[in-house]
Amino acid sequence: TNGSGFIALLELIKLFRKLFDAYGTFAKYDLLFLLTPTGYLNYKGTEAFLQELSEKYKHEVAFALSLDSIGTSEKLFLHISRMPKQGEQTSINIFEALNISASQMNIPYSIIRKPINKTEQHVPWEHEQFAYKAIHGATLSGRGSASIHPLDKGCICLLYTSPSPRDLSTARMPSSA
Repeated sequence: TNGSGFIALLELIKLFRKLFDAYGTFAKYDLLFLLTPTGYLNYKGTEAFLQELSEKYKHEVAFALSLDSIGTSEKLFLHISRMPKQGEQTSINIFEALNISASQMNIPYSIIRKPINKTEQHVPWEHEQFAYKAIHGATLSGRGSASIHPLDKGCICLLYTSPSPRDLSTARMPSSA
């Protein structure tokens, strides 16, 4: 809504690029950054993106994190349709990392769980488009509730895909990062 998700996307890209370039590291997961400016149209951009993905690739997406209006409030809310199931370790790790980060930075943070209502005409959060395709995800937002304001235009997604097939035995992490 206010461009904060877009700015966060640019900063994350810059951060990961510096990390990987400077230290020659490899991520355990591939990251895909996606800008989807169609929130007020039920996230049709995300829906179209997901329809274009091959079935094989859809099964490789481990988690989708949408960033929505994260700069509009002093608080952060993680909107989810369900808690991670046992065995969804990537989701569990992301939830724990967000909780720890918010705590360390003294940012008020809470999880809001709202099951998806497929009969609703309006899709309130972008992660719901992923849930329709059986991809677990969440929306991190500065807003505690969804908006259907016509200027509410979208989110940024970070898709954590399954571990890369590259040889991780040669990967190294920085000694201090």
